[in-house]
Amino acid sequence: MKKLRYLLGLIFLLENWPEVLWRFLSKSEAGGFFRFRDGLTMRCAQWIEVEEIIGTFIRRDYGEISSGKVAVDVGASLGSFSLNAARQGAKVLAFEPAPSSFHLLSQNTKLNRLESRIKPFELGVAGRAGKRTFFLTRFSPLSSFFSRRGDKIAVECVTFQDIFEENHLKAIDLLKLDCEGAEYEILYRTPAEILKKIKEIRLEYHVLPGKKTNPEDLTDFLLRQGFALVHQRRDAPISGILWFRRV
Repeated sequence: MKKLRYLLGLIFLLENWPEVLWRFLSKSEAGGFFRFRDGLTMRCAQWIEVEEIIGTFIRRDYGEISSGKVAVDVGASLGSFSLNAARQGAKVLAFEPAPSSFHLLSQNTKLNRLESRIKPFELGVAGRAGKRTFFLTRFSPLSSFFSRRGDKIAVECVTFQDIFEENHLKAIDLLKLDCEGAEYEILYRTPAEILKKIKEIRLEYHVLPGKKTNPEDLTDFLLRQGFALVHQRRDAPISGILWFRRV
């Protein structure tokens, strides 16, 4: 039933859904485009990026944002959330450390003439600023600090406090996190006075080995920081979606 819903969603969403469906089913590594019926166009490079489109536009993993709001997109990938938010009138600071994904993010921003609303940064976001080893997996959206598979590169990282200070932000309306396990150190190491300036957090969590790297401990932490859990969904034993809102 879920697969049928996704198929119907792609048909409703995309003009070129037969091409996209073929790319997904054949696991094609050929590049291409997502051509949306409402005029949005996104360049893509790998079949797995179809899952990102399903997550953002069909499942609505990160919801909507209204015009005039400010969002920070950590783990922007090829830009599906950032583009969707910007087309709704939001301003977005988008962070993506994987070079190939950042290239797509930049291209898609320009392709849709959204440079005035999306500011892309080829940076990782982490618990500490500075150089960090980043593992590039076969599928770029799954690359991370923690996979220990694939090619190793050094990426420059900033903290969430750096993002606030360097961009002169007084507050943000929405923080979106899809960073393959870095969500814990980012949030745990952000000072309370900075967390107080965030109105909503919507994230994909990834259970990691170790202490407090699970959704239960993360939820407890954010509740103590003045947030309420308003939505949760478990997608697999080690991953799911959490939404928090400041109360």
